[in-house]
Amino acid sequence: MPLGSGSVAIPDYRDHPLLGDPITDDPIRSGPLFEASWTHALHCVSTEAPKPSVASINQLTALELYYSVDSYHQLIVNGRTDDDNPTHAGHCFEYLRNSILCNLDMTLEGSMSTPDDHERGQPHVCRNREHAIAWIEARRVDDLQDIVGP
Repeated sequence: MPLGSGSVAIPDYRDHPLLGDPITDDPIRSGPLFEASWTHALHCVSTEAPKPSVASINQLTALELYYSVDSYHQLIVNGRTDDDNPTHAGHCFEYLRNSILCNLDMTLEGSMSTPDDHERGQPHVCRNREHAIAWIEARRVDDLQDIVGP
């Protein structure tokens, strides 16, 4: 996660009409804020619980590590509760769907993408992560590094 957690300041956002309106209701940051899409997507697959300590991370189940999956799982297992946030969970599922459809990863998957593959799966050609992080960090609004936000 880059410094600033993907939140960037774009003071001249009005000069970039495709940006639209900035985030204005962030509880800890102010100014014309925008968030990098890939850090937002990471938030949607990450837990809503506070960041676990290194000692406790091994005790978390796979479902507890992924917010959208865990939200759905908890709904199926426990039914509706007062702790549900279906609006946020729905937003995250839709956000991830849009991210997949927008990026249209054309990696051709073969036998390495099957459940029998116990390795890391089919190799993908990705954008340069270091360049993306450098761009975000040059425009960050603070030095927080939190995947789930305040």
